[in-house]
Amino acid sequence: MSSSTPESTIINVTTIDLISEAELQFMLSKFNQMNEADFKKHLASKGCLRWAMTRVWNKEGAFRLMTIFEYKDEKSFLKCQEYFKQVEDRSNEQPLKLISNRAVIVSEFRA
Repeated sequence: MSSSTPESTIINVTTIDLISEAELQFMLSKFNQMNEADFKKHLASKGCLRWAMTRVWNKEGAFRLMTIFEYKDEKSFLKCQEYFKQVEDRSNEQPLKLISNRAVIVSEFRA
């Protein structure tokens, strides 16, 4: 079934490449420190509808994570960026490569 008005309209997918399995596990432990209350306080309250952390498994020898954020609208996205900037400023000690892709939903199918 196609949905012409999806709940989320802005998607951000960020690829995070790390230099080793140990670095990847360290990064996961930092992300796992955020709990549901933190998510609601810092992101959901600003219009972020969903956050998922994934590990890329089909690239041999790569230590890669992907984060997926879904936002209600562009205004919500921009509000959340303020929070991410604060987090970034406090945690630049780990070497990593980030590639962010931002998109709008043009078509969607759900079960």
